[in-house]
Amino acid sequence: MDDVAAVFAALYRLQVDYWYEVDHNQGRDATKFFVKDGNFVVGTENMSGHAEIAAFYTWRKQRGERTARHIISNCRLNEASGDHAVFQCVMMLYADDGVPVLPARAPVMIADVTDQCVCVGGVWRFKSHVLRTVFQGGVQPTIPTRSDLQRHTATT
Repeated sequence: MDDVAAVFAALYRLQVDYWYEVDHNQGRDATKFFVKDGNFVVGTENMSGHAEIAAFYTWRKQRGERTARHIISNCRLNEASGDHAVFQCVMMLYADDGVPVLPARAPVMIADVTDQCVCVGGVWRFKSHVLRTVFQGGVQPTIPTRSDLQRHTATT
């Protein structure tokens, strides 16, 4: 039981630290949370590998000032076996262009998050980090097109 609790705690920390990086550092170091060939999927957009994931955050930063807070809840360790695990949670995103203080609004997105995680050298990383939108409204989330990613992948 202690091993399951330790894996849960490590994966919860991975999730929290990743969203903190995105919210407070504009995702500059987001790739460190993924294995080299990891996937970040939002809806139908799949960013594969460190270059595309970095390109996403570069594209997002170049759009201008944006304030976001990703809040996770209902976390669940669905599978844990050796150095592989499946972790799920619900993510609520509050976001808008500009700097605080911004008007309070409903969440931009509520999504189910499913992470395939691997432990490499004692450190858990995302093999895949998949957001499936359940509710969306108001301000649109920032999701690049394939051509946006290709343009920014060449420059990162």
